[in-house]
Amino acid sequence: SLIATFGRNFVQFHHESGRGYKLLADKILELDKMNPQIASRFATLFKDYGSLSPELKALCKQELERILATDGLSKNVFEIISKTAAIK
Repeated sequence: SLIATFGRNFVQFHHESGRGYKLLADKILELDKMNPQIASRFATLFKDYGSLSPELKALCKQELERILATDGLSKNVFEIISKTAAIK
């Protein structure tokens, strides 16, 4: 639940360094191996992707693509992340 709360903290999650996106991506990949349903819920925290500034969008896109490139990714997470990454 701490990660979910972090994802709603606009200042830290959308930090200019991209560290919030990396942290969330790491946790999604970690959880996906144990509980794909929870991991997919966390994946929805990327929902603001389409409204980000170009700089933040580029950093976020890197993490979305990293998640999608992971071997053995669950269908649950793949569906949410692929739809999010397709937003222009």
